[in-house]
Amino acid sequence: MGAFPLSYEIPVPKLIKLWVSEGFLKPKRSKTLEKVAEECLEELVDRSLVLVHNSRSTSGIKTCSVHSAVWHLCVSAAEKDKFFLAINRYRNGNPPQSNGRRRLCIRKNILFAIKDVYNSMVSASTARSLLCIGPNHSHPLRVCLGFTFLRVLDVLTIRFYKFPDGILELVLLRYLALTCKAGDLPTTVSKLCNLQFLIVRRHMSIKSSGDPSFSTV
Repeated sequence: MGAFPLSYEIPVPKLIKLWVSEGFLKPKRSKTLEKVAEECLEELVDRSLVLVHNSRSTSGIKTCSVHSAVWHLCVSAAEKDKFFLAINRYRNGNPPQSNGRRRLCIRKNILFAIKDVYNSMVSASTARSLLCIGPNHSHPLRVCLGFTFLRVLDVLTIRFYKFPDGILELVLLRYLALTCKAGDLPTTVSKLCNLQFLIVRRHMSIKSSGDPSFSTV
């Protein structure tokens, strides 16, 4: 959970889907992996390791976060074990290197420099997960996703002029979340035979940057 920004309210349905897609959970007899994930989350709440922000009487926890002390502990442990790389800022043309870490989390307005970031992250070609977390962007951004081993791709905060056809080449994807223009989701997405979760946020119109070459996947 340290991959998310500090004090970030995490939608529980999203968190559960990510856990399942990452393969973090062990199956239990007569229980779905989603149910196992819910029980794990409830245990973390009972131990005061996870804070509940919104809950529903019929469907459980809606959003959650972790205390700042727990968040810093998660980040420290992740750094030590090279579990994930979180990119928060871009300074002096020297973005941090992935050093073989297989989970990348791009936060906040660093998304505006995402092409330069990935051009310099040579070792990121083995990445299994890419999360883009931050404010929603009104203008489509250039996104370079040359990660053929991706299993988790969350670019929900980035707008596309149309569905990036190159995503169909990411045959290992289990989780895909993106925002694209209404009606642009192709039926060929069914070719992603490993896909377990597809999250599409539709928008009726987007602001054009004047450059039709909006995305390289």
